[in-house]
Amino acid sequence: MERKKSEFVSNYEIAKQKTQKEFLKYDQEEMIQKWNLEADPNFIYMNFVGSDYRLDRNTGNVQGTNNQFLDTWEADYEETLTLYDLLCYAKKDAALSGSYVPMQNLSAVRNASSYAGEGFFKAQEDFLDHREVQLARACEALHGVREGKGDVSYRIPVFDKLSMILQFWNSDEEFPASLQIYCDSNIVAYMHFETLWYLASHVLGRIKIIVNNQDNIL
Repeated sequence: MERKKSEFVSNYEIAKQKTQKEFLKYDQEEMIQKWNLEADPNFIYMNFVGSDYRLDRNTGNVQGTNNQFLDTWEADYEETLTLYDLLCYAKKDAALSGSYVPMQNLSAVRNASSYAGEGFFKAQEDFLDHREVQLARACEALHGVREGKGDVSYRIPVFDKLSMILQFWNSDEEFPASLQIYCDSNIVAYMHFETLWYLASHVLGRIKIIVNNQDNIL
């Protein structure tokens, strides 16, 4: 029998639901104190990549909002898994180094690009090429501040004191467009290396939405 579209559940959704159950096994009071988060009997509150989120303490469900929870969206796989990892995995003695390195360099895998797939940023590089004005506005919409090299370069806060630096170069006669993301060299004390790719994908997805909205206005 053909399955109805409304009944279809993606592998990502299945994985998210499975991790949701695992999250509920962790000590919530410990994570609240560790990150100095606001909480009430029903929710834990946090800010993530420029938006407010709340995590249901009974179900593990994560919702985001841009208007104080008058309207919400259910966090997708990348948002949810990144937040779970930060809340549950971050080591008690974790400390930022203040030194930023390309995120691929943080892997114990010799060739991290092969882990993520060759040309991980290729689609984003093509999309952002010669849209430096829109990209800068998108980074600023995510509370980014100018920092580093490139045609566009911003340090974007993602969670608490954790940030990513996005550097972008437009294409020219000799070189294609290039996108590089830098993270604090100690960020793997806060999340698994694999989770960094979810975080980067989410940040770039937010930027693409903002750039597209500008294009529609312009």
